Formats: sequence, structure tokens, C-alpha cells
Amino acid sequence: MPSINRWLTVLCLFACSLQVFGQETELNLDRQTYLPNEAIVARFKNAPGNVKDWIALYASDKPPQEYISWQYLDGTEVGNVAVTDGEVTFPLGAAEPGSYLVRLLLNDGYNVVAEVPLTVAVVPRVRADAKTYQPGTKVTVQFLNGPANPKDWIGIYRPGGDSGSPLDWFYVDGTQGGATGIADGTLVFAGGFSTPGDYEVRFFSNDSFDILDTARFAVANAGPVVRLTPGDRQVVVEWDPVTQPAPVEKYQILAAPSVGGTFTQVGEATGLRFVHDGLQNGVELCYVVRAVSGTRTGPDSVIQCTAPYVLGPDEFVSFGVPPGTVGNYGFSGQLGLDFEVVNPIRVEQLGAFDDGANGLKSEIRVTLYDSVSQGVTATMTFTPAAPGVLRGGSRFKALDSAVALPRGFRGTIVASGYGPEEKAGDALKVDLGLRSQTGRDSLFFSGVSRSGPAGEFPGNPEPGTGVRYAAGTFSFLATAPTAPGKPIVTSIPGDGDVALYWQTVKAPLPAAKYRVLSSAVADGAFEPVAEVMDIAYVDSGRPNGTTIFYKVRAVGANGEEGVESEVVAVTPDAPTAGSAYVIPELTEGNQANFSGSAGNDFDVTRPVRIRKLGVFDDGSDGLKRTIKCRLYDRASRAELALLVFDAANPGELVGGSRFKSLDAPIDLPIGFQGTIVASGYGEGERDGNRGAGVITFDKFSGGCLNFVGRSRWGNDPDAFPEIIDGGPSDRYAAGNFYFEPLSEEPNVSIQEVDAETVRLKWAGVGVLNSSENVSGPWDLVLGAVSGGSYPLSSGMQFYRLRVKP
Repeated sequence: MPSINRWLTVLCLFACSLQVFGQETELNLDRQTYLPNEAIVARFKNAPGNVKDWIALYASDKPPQEYISWQYLDGTEVGNVAVTDGEVTFPLGAAEPGSYLVRLLLNDGYNVVAEVPLTVAVVPRVRADAKTYQPGTKVTVQFLNGPANPKDWIGIYRPGGDSGSPLDWFYVDGTQGGATGIADGTLVFAGGFSTPGDYEVRFFSNDSFDILDTARFAVANAGPVVRLTPGDRQVVVEWDPVTQPAPVEKYQILAAPSVGGTFTQVGEATGLRFVHDGLQNGVELCYVVRAVSGTRTGPDSVIQCTAPYVLGPDEFVSFGVPPGTVGNYGFSGQLGLDFEVVNPIRVEQLGAFDDGANGLKSEIRVTLYDSVSQGVTATMTFTPAAPGVLRGGSRFKALDSAVALPRGFRGTIVASGYGPEEKAGDALKVDLGLRSQTGRDSLFFSGVSRSGPAGEFPGNPEPGTGVRYAAGTFSFLATAPTAPGKPIVTSIPGDGDVALYWQTVKAPLPAAKYRVLSSAVADGAFEPVAEVMDIAYVDSGRPNGTTIFYKVRAVGANGEEGVESEVVAVTPDAPTAGSAYVIPELTEGNQANFSGSAGNDFDVTRPVRIRKLGVFDDGSDGLKRTIKCRLYDRASRAELALLVFDAANPGELVGGSRFKSLDAPIDLPIGFQGTIVASGYGEGERDGNRGAGVITFDKFSGGCLNFVGRSRWGNDPDAFPEIIDGGPSDRYAAGNFYFEPLSEEPNVSIQEVDAETVRLKWAGVGVLNSSENVSGPWDLVLGAVSGGSYPLSSGMQFYRLRVKP
């Protein structure tokens, strides 16, 4: 208890008041509401500066003499040091719920310099288990007194970050599915966070952005950012420059046999690269790099691990992950990637992604499925005790006997068992640098990823997502070529005809000709319609408005038949203006409980001009909520246009949608991949969702559009919706747009970006071709879109627009 000398207090009052009021004392707490007996941290600034200035905790109705607990500003009950700026902690807080005060008092007296109120109550709480973490170390978060909804969730952010874009997150049951409600528990963010600075933990209720509580922690400064490249009996260690300690004289490179092993110096460098050679292939090593200036040594880098290795001339890894890649997806079910065998291969090893390449912390099961029969072809278990050999960012184990996969085999490589302790990677969240190897065109990757419950074939396909997951992989041997490869086909619909184009098939065997097949139904019998030596074909005399399905097969010089292309669906039609989604007037919505964004995907098959954006009007009776419509470039996720519709300015009603004109029209070229998105629907103004019940409306392509995918949604109403839905391609009555066919004379313009890249723009109905020689041979540029940048494959490159005949 502070001793009181009233006479000294009176004598000091004037001088102390000068100190107090010369610069106002600030007092604040680390939060406003505390749990019973929870530690209370009080921070102060510009205190008067007396050795005996003190601070105390009170019930809100008590005078300064009746405190619960107290201490001097130096954190003791003696008062040895004058402190003006700092913090003190009341470790036991207040025992009972109620209203309280923290007061800062003057020089062993009862004159209150500053006070701040607080509340003690049983409320939701979230907190990290430490104030500061080293980069890459696991962060454990405790939550208490939650609502116990299965979809309560916790996210990690940089301060001020958008709640819809967490750096990492889990539902309270430790999954990203949210099946079990838990009121009190812990979550482990095993990979930690590598960027130094402040972070914020947010506790949300029931799949919403309603914050229950927040907490803060920090990540300490780290050494250089290190990258490892394993090779044959060597590891190349590279790092980014650092400025502390300054000036940097050199860098020390240290290695250990494991993350927890003893690190010893293996080299020094004044530059930013070190080659550690003379190693044994397949033996794992972990590295750190630190900067040195005189006698001062900077902090160690985040530990990175790899193992040197070399692949044989016929050996390939189907899905490769860079060394040290950190996972970002705690999904515990099955994650898969589809592929097709174009030339026979032998699968020798299965592999599992190692989050952070620092040893497995969970049991991972990798399974190779026949995706047609959904039967198991091979399986392997990876455990912390027997993790396999590290190659890049994945660990591999040899099968007891190699599995031969014939030409035409369609497979899915799947992994399960990831979660909070050992995360998979999701490349849709952040570019992970995932790469696929075809093995001299022995494999074809359809761009379909999959997910589903553990223990069964992942039945939820995610088309168009590419190599999305860092999870399962396999290594294989390519065999001698037996047939041409698989054509990749694109199309342009016309008025009564269809133009098909494909890239020249050069491997495994070169194509001598191509067989074009068609069918009236996607899964029907395909009949030959033509054999051509060209890489294009126009199928004429087709009825407008009727969809035709095509395949193309490459044939070798000796009649060797390759696998067929993917099915291409085309609807010939006269180019016509209209709205993409034709919703009848008075159509009512059927989804009132969704507050995120909903989108439908489309591709442009003939050039169009977008003049208006539109939104669905539930019941065609005027908008009751503010609805936003956005047009996105699906490939880049760039927002191209935004219009806001509300009750005061709802736009013009056309059928069941309301439209507004863009300030300036937007021209979209052939090959553009778009998504039309709307947000703001909810109670009083419902959107339409075919998955929520029957709702009747149609698509209109106008001979210019192709509606693709299974539609998509997202929790954040103002961000691109990343979550693939269950289909069909026009699942949502939400966003809409009005377009007109764009008729332009064919032309191509080229602009040099740098010595290795050019930017190409073109107009007209056709496809982009390229050649290293002006006289040819010319080949289709896959996925080309006007305005895009393209690499030069040699010192000279020529481009042309192959106009539809």
C-alpha cells in the first residue's frame, strides 16, 4: 500500500500539477472488457515522473482509497524508479463481473491524474499463446465462451486487413469445413507467419464477419529470405539482401540434418548465392543464413529444408512443388488433380506435399484413382515417423512394384489428412509456383482439380482451376512414343457453321493428319465428319441454335491413333445483341439468407461490346436493397466495371432484370474469360439460386458467348468469388449484362514489352497464330487473348490473325 504524507502532498501539489498539465497524461488498456480473473494490462504515457506515482484497480463506485490491487509505475510495490511511459499488469484482474476503473495517481497520494473504465463479464475471448513469435513458428490461439456454432471461425490478419481476406483461418473445430460447434478450445496455425510485423486475430460468429473478439501478436524480425534449389549432389542456396546489421560484410550459411538438429557453418559468401556441393543424393539438409557486420550478427533466416537429387532422363514428377513452400489450406478431406495418359507411363513413386518442407506433422494418405471407375490403382501412407524422401516441396515413397498406365487412362492423384498441423496448399489463394510435367507429352492435364470427404473418391470437380492443390503427386517413367498426342481445340461459332482450330501435335509422335468427329449429345456416339492435314476445319450447313459436340483425334504417319481431344460444345448462331441471362418479368428469388457475392462464368467466342450491366429484381417490384454488379476478368481477377443499383436509382426494368448503362462501353475480344457477379441480396431482396429450388430463366449467347463452369460464390460481397459451386453454368439469377456483336476489320498490332516479351492486340473474328519464320509453319497460340503479353521463343517471332473462313 502506498504510504501517505499529506503535508508533502500539499507542498508538491502545484509543482506536480505543472507536470501533469504541461503534457496530458494518457492512460489506456489492452481491451475494454475482461473475463473474470483475466490479466489487465494498463499502458500510460506522459505520467508526472515521480518515483512514487502509482496505479490501481477499483470497483467503479469506490473512492481512490478503496482499491482492489495496486503497484507503482515501475511495476513494484517499493517504487524505486521514476517512470513516465510504460505499462503495468494486474495479473489476477477482477474476480467478479461488473464495472471497474483503472486509475493513475500522483506521488503516493490520492490525487487522480487519469482514469479509464473497464468491464468484467463472461464474453467471447480470443488470444494468442505468446506476444511475439519467431518467423515460421506455430501460433496457438485460444478461444473461450464462443456461441458454439459449427461455423464460428477464427482468422489471422495484418492490422486493418479486409475480413474477407484472412492470411489463414479455421472454423472452431480446426477444419475448413465446420462440422462441430465448440465454445472453448485452441487452434494451431502450425506454419506460423514468416513476414515480421504486427498481426491480428479475429473471432467471428457463424460464417459471418461479425467480430466477437480480437487479439494481437507480433512476428519478430528474421534474417534473409532464403530459396533452395536441389540438384545432383548439391544444393544451391540463394537469399535476398538485408540491411541489418549494417553495413553487411558477409553472410554465413549454416546447415543441420533436421529442423531440430545442430546447425553448423558450411560456408560464407559476400554475395547472395552459395553452392553446397559434395552431398549425398536423397539425404535431407536444413539451412539458415545470417548476415554479419564486424562483431555483430543478424537474426537467422527461417529454416528451409531440402534434399539433393537427380531425375533420370526418362523420369518426371507430375505435379511439382517448390522447396520450402508453406501450406495455406487446412482442409482435412480429399484433394485431387486430374490427368490423362497420352502415351504409356510407369508410375514408380507416390508423393505427399510437406508443408514448409520441415517434416510431416500429420499422417497423409496419397491415392491414385482411376477417375472413370473411381477404383484405387495405388496408395501410400506418409507418417511423421516415416515421411519419405524430400524432393522439392514433396516427400516420395517407392511403390512395391511400378504401376503401368496405358494410353487413354484417366486418373486422379489424391491426398488426405491435411489440417491445422500440416496444411495443404491452395494456389487459388496465393501463387505457390506449382508446376506440372507432361513427360515429353506423355500426360495431359485437363485443369480439373477435385475435393471431397476423406476415404472416398473426391466427387466435387473444380474445372478451370488448373493445378490448384499442393497435396498428392507421383513420379513416373516416360516410355517410347507410340502415338500422336492430344489436340487442344478451340472454336468460333458462325451463322450456320462452326470453325474449329487446334495446335499442331508434335509429340509423342507427330501428327500426319487429324480426324474431326461430332455428335448431337456430349456423351453420345461420335461420328467422323472430316479428315484434314490442316490445323483448322469449318463445319458448314449446321442449324442455328442447335448445339453440336466435337472431338479431334491426331493420326500418325503409319495410322497410329492418339487420344481424342476434350469435347468442345458449340452452338452456331447469327451474331445478335441481347442480355446474357433472360429472366422473365415477375420472377421471384428464392435465396434470402446469403450476403456474399454470386457469379456466373462465361467465355467470349466472338468479339462483343458490353454496354450495360444489370441485376435481378426479385418479383420485378423495385429494389429493396442496394445491389452491386461487377464484371471481372476471370483469368486475372481484375474488376473491369462496377455499377450500383438501389431503390432511388434502380435502373430500367427489362424482363426480370434492371439495367444501367456504363459510362463507357467495354469491348471484349475472342478468348476473354469473364465472370458477372452481383452482391447485396438478402432479406427483402432475394437472388435466384437453382440449387435452392426451381427458378426459370434462360441463357442467351447471341452467337458470341459460351457459358462455362458451375458458377461461383464468395463470402466477401466486394471481392471476386473464388468458391466453385455445384452448377449449372447459369446457377444464379443475380448479375447480368447487355452486349452487342462487335464487327471490326481483322488486324494485329505488336508492342515490345522487353527483350523476351511482346504485347499483342488484334481485332476481328479469328485466332492468333505464330511462327519463327514469316513463311511458316504457323501454329495456334493457345489461350491467346487480345491485349495479353507473350514470350518470344527465339530471336524472331511472327504473328498473324487466322481469320475464320
